[in-house]
Amino acid sequence: MDMRIQNNQIHFGPRKKAFIFYTGLSYCPNFYHCETGWHFDLDMEFGYENHMRQLHHPLKEMGYDVDCAIITNKEQNPKYAKYLQMYKAVDMNYEGDVSDYEIESMIDYFKIRYERFGAFSFGYPIQGFRFLTIQDPLPSADIYIFMRCDLTLKKPLNQINIDYSKINYLWKEEGIHRAAAEGISSPDHPNSGWSKHYRVCGNMLHVVNKRYIKSFLTHFWLDHCSMHAMLRDCDSINLEDFHIVCGDDMYDSCIERQANPIFAHSRKKVEK
Repeated sequence: MDMRIQNNQIHFGPRKKAFIFYTGLSYCPNFYHCETGWHFDLDMEFGYENHMRQLHHPLKEMGYDVDCAIITNKEQNPKYAKYLQMYKAVDMNYEGDVSDYEIESMIDYFKIRYERFGAFSFGYPIQGFRFLTIQDPLPSADIYIFMRCDLTLKKPLNQINIDYSKINYLWKEEGIHRAAAEGISSPDHPNSGWSKHYRVCGNMLHVVNKRYIKSFLTHFWLDHCSMHAMLRDCDSINLEDFHIVCGDDMYDSCIERQANPIFAHSRKKVEK
């Protein structure tokens, strides 16, 4: 039995559990960013202090025991063992490499299952594919947090507008250039990504209640279109099961094109 003090009141009972999945590339020197043409050094160690201060510590202050795993490019990664030690992370059994054939197969499936019904440009399936290959049982938790390895939060998690009983997406996604070209100023515009297929922020930061985790993991690889896919595929899930952190404020997930109020990146630009 655990005793804790919150809001000047003593509470008895088991502590809640939060499990963080760090995703995406954790280490890659001189990474080429195909949208900007820039090169970055990616190293998860760059964001460690921010992750502890803005994510782990706020969760503990909210009464959660916190564990994590790093679902990343672990093969031929010279720092993966160090990251596991730094973060005290669970070393899960999964495939970090994704073949071209597997990516092409997922793209073909997307076209048949979702693109023909209005969805477009879902993103990159690699992050989500790694989750589909996990061999270990899913760790038990009350909430699951998914956060890109190179992400840094601008404020503590407990100061972000999150509904811990739902599936949280950061915002209704609209590419800044597409918005300008189409005259899209709100998600209600008939040509907006939201109006067409509930397009949302890519796989940067999600908070997911345990009752949705299996459906979410199955569709995580669909990135910007994962909400659309869950609404199509899951009879038990409807719009009331989602929470959009930024309401009707739209942003572009690429911070080189548009800044947002939630996150930045710890990656370091390589000057030529």
